[in-house]
Amino acid sequence: MEGATSVFDIGPKVIHNASVRYIAPIYRTETSTGLLERTATSKAYNGTNGANMLELAVLGLLKEKTMHGYELKKNLDEQLGHFWQFSYGSLYPTIKRLARDGAVEMELPKGETSRRKNVYRITDDGEALFTELLEASSADVEDRDAFMLRFAFSRYMQPETRQRLLERRRGYLQARLTKMAASLKRLRDKMDAYSLELMRYGVDEAEHDIKWLDGMLEAERNGTSLNGVTQNPMRPVES
Repeated sequence: MEGATSVFDIGPKVIHNASVRYIAPIYRTETSTGLLERTATSKAYNGTNGANMLELAVLGLLKEKTMHGYELKKNLDEQLGHFWQFSYGSLYPTIKRLARDGAVEMELPKGETSRRKNVYRITDDGEALFTELLEASSADVEDRDAFMLRFAFSRYMQPETRQRLLERRRGYLQARLTKMAASLKRLRDKMDAYSLELMRYGVDEAEHDIKWLDGMLEAERNGTSLNGVTQNPMRPVES
């Protein structure tokens, strides 16, 4: 397409800037410094958003059963790794921090001498911290990975909190879809074929996610079960 503009072009072009503005977020992981910040009454913590998310994941898995470190790492990967990436190198420092804060207890099974066999269990303080992190009203719904991680443990949420989380994510995606659709209409004749397809992909992805969220919200409002399974949202699912 001769004379077309690409999002990969270099230069202070107006079209380039507009393209990057609406296409780049399709693949960019958006973060917020306000994601799941602890309140002033929480235990002292100076970590990053990623650390907060890893704490949430560790505590959520330990709510289901006690685990040793290798088992915890395996479950993080198998249950959550399909939609959320974490640093294995951060796992044990996170467990140690949670133990120091009284959120997790460690014990060595009787007859064992290797620290590798330490078993970790969540405490009452850990249960409270998990609920605080999970239901934080300031949680960022723009970050897809953070949203998916919280949703993975949404059975522990109060119904109104779960519905609010879905509504906020839908609102964000709808606003993003509106911007992308307007940009696509305005720039389609000025963009190269690859940039155009990428933008169309972003539109399709947002529409798909909104449709999925609409289905989840309908089930929440009607009090219907998912996939024919009725469960107490505040109880873990038996394995």
